[in-house]
Amino acid sequence: MKAFLAHSYGGPEVMHIGDVADPVAGRGEVLVAVRASSVNPVDWKVRDGAVRIMTGRRFPKVYGCDLAGVVHAVGHGVTAFSVGDAVYGFTPIMFGKPGAHAEQVAVAAKRLRRLPVGLAFEHAASLPVAALTALNGLRQCGDLTGRTVLLNGATGGVGHFALQIAKARAPR
Repeated sequence: MKAFLAHSYGGPEVMHIGDVADPVAGRGEVLVAVRASSVNPVDWKVRDGAVRIMTGRRFPKVYGCDLAGVVHAVGHGVTAFSVGDAVYGFTPIMFGKPGAHAEQVAVAAKRLRRLPVGLAFEHAASLPVAALTALNGLRQCGDLTGRTVLLNGATGGVGHFALQIAKARAPR
């Protein structure tokens, strides 16, 4: 299958389109035919080699932790999804898992959610890491009712989601 991959750590110049083995859905995994994936800081930090102690020295590596697509196959023990379901989620590339900048990727079922009706694959693929980081950060602040929230850097990936979540939770 085709993938956007790297044969070493480094900058954008180490990336190219190439062939990798077709993934297989293992126990508790879902094989997703990728329709969209996104790039976020996790991807370029891993590609750069900043966390190579966790990602290892095996190459080629396919990056891209956020994804959206259609279930192509389900592994043993998966009951929450069926072939043909539209899903979005993430794969933890920082722990050496293959990424979503490929035609297909095997992902743990617990890291996927059904795509809401009306949400485009491209939009869904931008959500997992940045939106969950924002949500987790706001939850750690506790109850924000009646409090002012300062978002320093609300134009970045996490910041713009934090702004929207904080606004949605504000009393009307």
